[in-house]
Amino acid sequence: MIDRCIDGPFIGRRYQCGHRLAETISGLFKRFVMPIVTLAAKCIGKQILGNVAKTGMEVAGDVIGGRNIKETMKDRGLAGIKRTVAEIVDQSLVDKQRPQKKKKKTASIADKNQTTASASAERRLCMRQKQ
Repeated sequence: MIDRCIDGPFIGRRYQCGHRLAETISGLFKRFVMPIVTLAAKCIGKQILGNVAKTGMEVAGDVIGGRNIKETMKDRGLAGIKRTVAEIVDQSLVDKQRPQKKKKKTASIADKNQTTASASAERRLCMRQKQ
């Protein structure tokens, strides 16, 4: 396989060319930043959805009770927005105060390589015995 740095069709290994800094940075962004942003967006989205449903139920209850829908939407809507923002802020403060989980000590790379090598040797031995 040819390993040249050209701007034509892909030939060889891309990361050994030494350029395309933007691709490297975007790869790091996708790998490290996006998972954190995705988790936060899911959490905030669930809180917003729950508060929208709760506010809608409150508005419906007020309208059924005979209150003006325009006033109810205005009052309950502002209260719902304030409640949602307060919950998001409280949740972010709780997340910052939560102690970080301790990582388990993993086997060294040499131990992993030795285990992998012995497992592959066992597989080869089994294949030879089957033949």
